[in-house]
Amino acid sequence: MADTSLIYWQEKLAKTQARRLRISWSVISGAFTECVAGNPVLLTQGAIATQAVINTFLGTTAEFDYLAFDATSMGTDALGLLIDMKGQCAKVLAMHLNMYSSTYLGTAAGCHALGSVGITATTLESAVACGASTSIAGSGNIAVKGVISGLDAITGLVVLDVDWISK
Repeated sequence: MADTSLIYWQEKLAKTQARRLRISWSVISGAFTECVAGNPVLLTQGAIATQAVINTFLGTTAEFDYLAFDATSMGTDALGLLIDMKGQCAKVLAMHLNMYSSTYLGTAAGCHALGSVGITATTLESAVACGASTSIAGSGNIAVKGVISGLDAITGLVVLDVDWISK
């Protein structure tokens, strides 16, 4: 996690200025590959089987409920992400998940979420073309779920931007 190179002479500015985290994946027929490998991100396009998967990845205990990523909420167009921030996230301001298909690179189908909305099993609505939710827990890590129509069959680029405030 890179910090800003700007030196703030008022220390409150460092705790109030949003940072942007960007993670990109190349996608071929719905199979995701990180554009730059090594991000501390657990990506799932299907259900997370047990709570232990999340606990082991984040090194916390029940920070996020695995049922928020169960078979009901993780449909064919859903993408679930856990981002290990090592406890440094105080607040998520916004999340943007955009899909750029190889056919229409100039346009993006995307979803956007504001604020630290809690992720529950009923967060995603199948009636909308796209939906998103973001959450942080007291431990300061980030969980994201997003739905974009056609996500399971896309070939192109998927970009996640998370605007966040540090502790």
